Amino acid sequence: MVTNYESLLGRVTNGRLFDLDQEVDSSRLLRFGGEIEDSRERFNAAITGAVGFLNLARQVHQELERLYVPAMDFDRINEKYTEIKQRVLNYIAQ
Repeated sequence: MVTNYESLLGRVTNGRLFDLDQEVDSSRLLRFGGEIEDSRERFNAAITGAVGFLNLARQVHQELERLYVPAMDFDRINEKYTEIKQRVLNYIAQ
């Protein structure tokens, strides 16, 4: 059996995916079925937890942006950028 992991994992740039499951001796694998299932469950729980933390971080980030973006003076930031850039270029020219 060949599994299309590329469709499961998304785009793979400059690489290949190899399905090595077909090389595993399934009779030997059965001895470790419990350990493999336990590992799979712990892995999935860890991924679920990580995704939850990422979602929480995204929500907090959005809330912070909602608070600080209206208070920012983007025109003044651009002016200060231009001023500092010119000062650096003047130092280089000297």
